[in-house]
Amino acid sequence: MKKLIVLLILIIFSSGFSAGAVSDFARSRIFYDNQYELLITHPNENSRITTSSRMSFLGDSDTRHRLFINSEEINRTPDGFFTYYAELEIGENTFIIRNGENIETLVITRETPEPWLPPETFYFPVEIFGSVEGDYIPRFAYFDDDLHAKTPLMSGTTFRIIGERGEYYILADGTAMFKSHVFQLGRTLRTVVSGGEIFMRGNNVSVSFDVTENPLYEIIFDDNKAILIIYADGDLSDLSTGAPYIIEISKSVQTSPDAIIYEIEFERVPVGYIVGFNDGKMNIDFRFPPVLLSDAFILLDAGHGGADPGALGPPGEFGSMEKDFNLYVAQTARDYLLGLGMQVILIRDTNEFVQIMDRVEYFALQPDIVVSVHANSAPLSSNFANLSGPLMYYTLDISERAADEMIELINYMVSGFTPHAPLPWHRRRNFAMARYTGGPSMLFEMGFLCNPAEYELMLNIPYLDRLGLSLGMSIEQYIKNLMVAEDPEVIHTFAPFPPPPMIYEIEDAVPVLLQIRPEASSMEDALFKYILFISSVMLCGILLWLPSGFIRSVKNRNALMRSLHTEE
Repeated sequence: MKKLIVLLILIIFSSGFSAGAVSDFARSRIFYDNQYELLITHPNENSRITTSSRMSFLGDSDTRHRLFINSEEINRTPDGFFTYYAELEIGENTFIIRNGENIETLVITRETPEPWLPPETFYFPVEIFGSVEGDYIPRFAYFDDDLHAKTPLMSGTTFRIIGERGEYYILADGTAMFKSHVFQLGRTLRTVVSGGEIFMRGNNVSVSFDVTENPLYEIIFDDNKAILIIYADGDLSDLSTGAPYIIEISKSVQTSPDAIIYEIEFERVPVGYIVGFNDGKMNIDFRFPPVLLSDAFILLDAGHGGADPGALGPPGEFGSMEKDFNLYVAQTARDYLLGLGMQVILIRDTNEFVQIMDRVEYFALQPDIVVSVHANSAPLSSNFANLSGPLMYYTLDISERAADEMIELINYMVSGFTPHAPLPWHRRRNFAMARYTGGPSMLFEMGFLCNPAEYELMLNIPYLDRLGLSLGMSIEQYIKNLMVAEDPEVIHTFAPFPPPPMIYEIEDAVPVLLQIRPEASSMEDALFKYILFISSVMLCGILLWLPSGFIRSVKNRNALMRSLHTEE
């Protein structure tokens, strides 16, 4: 009878746990639908014709059976993810992939590449003028046929087009722009700059001119100096040196092409600039670091989302995708920065698709730092197994210092988890979310999803937490360093960096796909269920074992008393 009562109590008290927490945990372990199947996700059917001499395969397999490609056994991760770097001959290359009873045949065709010839540059015999619509439109300079990003142009900028080269127009200053970003004007432009003035706008130094047309421009920073180049046909402008924060202003002119050059020396080091045109005015705001940490405004972007999955790992669309990792890490960094009192906006906070130009429109909020969070991928011609670790990409020179300092801290924080990416850790690329000029703007790649080991590591929630914390701390440190440099008497207490952690066992991994930002109430419910289960087990133990033990102790005591009485 007693055992029956105990059994009923155990069933009643633990039903909430077994039906809730246990089943929830079981569901959380299902992060892809590949049940004992062989998946080849890279190359897909559209990527099996190439001119490359080598190609990486990527996929998922059944861990109950060994994996062979053309009779060569392939190493895999504990979850069965694998990559294989294949050598290709000219013509058809056949690969037999065997995993137990699952067999797949891949035919990769390598073609002879056509010789590449650089596009020719043609110069127009007559003057053509153009303009751009939209802000932060990319513009490049050629260095040995390598495109180097220059100051992006704001909406309404007008310029002379002197030629074309392939898909680019060549502008009067020798820079290049995509033809798709330019619309031609059916009129002649004559730009005259006049009425220069300087004034304070909040924490910024604003330079303003009267202009007959919105001129082409270039801005270059050299420590606490800014070189402002305005391409104009006429000049009636002078700038005084009486404004705050300014030590000296020098002015010069150049011809072919005609331009006005201002060299402005500031008392403080500017971190960025914003150009705007309005009713015949050209305004340039030179921006400086925030005075207080609570004044700092951070713009975070979780790349991709919705119908745009981003990069895919070994299980392809059956598993957690780049958009899932991006959102989790960006949310983690956002929460950390909010905890410091900073102002933070996250462009997408759910699994939604946001057009790239809609993301760029957030630059109008004039943040102090912009970071777009992504996970990396690589061309099939790369050896996926050799690619790992975080990288920071920047587009403009003004972002290089921040990219360098931030990725150094991030790599320190995740050392011990994954090998570092090859040096340099910060690299220049042309990305829309890295073309903001008001402060550092970067694209953070947290790791390579095409590397099976790193993909499996990124299924580990503690590792993603570490990445998000590292990103948040790197932003915090960069801003604090700027604030200290502005006022050396201000002393900031930096939290000590945690030591590099031990690598988490993959069995401890909690998949991302079904665990994106669980609500606090769900965590509290799970904790309550665990406490309820443990309490029920303890209660049953007391009911089942304590009475019999108590009776035995009483019997032993009575026997001892009788024995003592007999001896007396």
